[in-house]
Amino acid sequence: MNTRNMPNDGDIAHLDPMDESARSAKSRIAGAAEAVKDTAASVASDVKDRAAGLVENAKDTAIHKADEARTAAVDAGHRLSDTLREAAERQPQDSFAARAMTLMASGLSDMTGKMDSTSVSQAMAEARDMARRHPVATATVAAAVGFALMRLVRAMPAARRDAPQPGDRPEF
Repeated sequence: MNTRNMPNDGDIAHLDPMDESARSAKSRIAGAAEAVKDTAASVASDVKDRAAGLVENAKDTAIHKADEARTAAVDAGHRLSDTLREAAERQPQDSFAARAMTLMASGLSDMTGKMDSTSVSQAMAEARDMARRHPVATATVAAAVGFALMRLVRAMPAARRDAPQPGDRPEF
């Protein structure tokens, strides 16, 4: 029998503590890795929850501001409609101006009534639904509005664009 490849009893005693140390170290490393993984998952979950909360708060704030703007627009529309009706009453009964002002007042009153009966959330949902049903028309309208706004900004006199705005601080 070849005893060259077989460890003797002294070698076996020497290998067992090393194997046990290696297994113990491997177990501790696996435990630490699992703890790091659990901590990372917990931190990621917390960050995700906080981000979702911030997004929800921003959305609520935007909807609240838009609702305030809608209410202000409805009030202004009612006032303008009343003013148009009063102006139409001061015109001759069957004049073109009286009929035009009455028609504009009626249309404005209808529009503000619809705005008043629809919440901002409902209007946004309807707009998203329409955009999904008619994407080409939506893109066309968005491009036309962008083009019109660009023309309006370019048509503004340079002095007015560069004029100080309320809240601007003077340079010293």
